[in-house]
Amino acid sequence: MIAGVQVEDRIEVAVENRHEMDVQLESNVALLVDRAALPGDRGILITRNSIHEFTLSLSLDVPYGEIREIDRR
Repeated sequence: MIAGVQVEDRIEVAVENRHEMDVQLESNVALLVDRAALPGDRGILITRNSIHEFTLSLSLDVPYGEIREIDRR
């Protein structure tokens, strides 16, 4: 992993290859699933900012129990 920055309910991830992407997204989604269960009112939004950079966040715009993806490349 190149970098991973965690701020409250948002995680920034930068990866170098597909394997790192799969591992980082899977582990960070699992972390956010646990965090989302506490209030039970937010889902997970994954934004692809570039080919190597992603933002994962809890979002009130995503229903609890759902994961949505946005590609902004």
